[in-house]
Amino acid sequence: MYRGHEGIREVLRDVYDALAELHVEYPEIRDPGDRLVAIGRLRARGTESGAKTESAVATVTDFRNDKAVRIRTYLDPKEALEAAGLEE
Repeated sequence: MYRGHEGIREVLRDVYDALAELHVEYPEIRDPGDRLVAIGRLRARGTESGAKTESAVATVTDFRNDKAVRIRTYLDPKEALEAAGLEE
């Protein structure tokens, strides 16, 4: 879990250290009001191993006063939809 501005910087450092390439596409975005659910694909290549991976990915972003206050990432879009109180 990462918190605050320093947490965002830390997670980005961790990602940039671990991955030589990272591509995320979100062709589907749902807006049920106080949150956004983005569903897509993630492609990455490891820095050390060079191994490539591809996976489904989804994020649930909760907003308060027009600011993102929590972002949760899921490798199973169904879990993200359930967490956001939505159905497929």
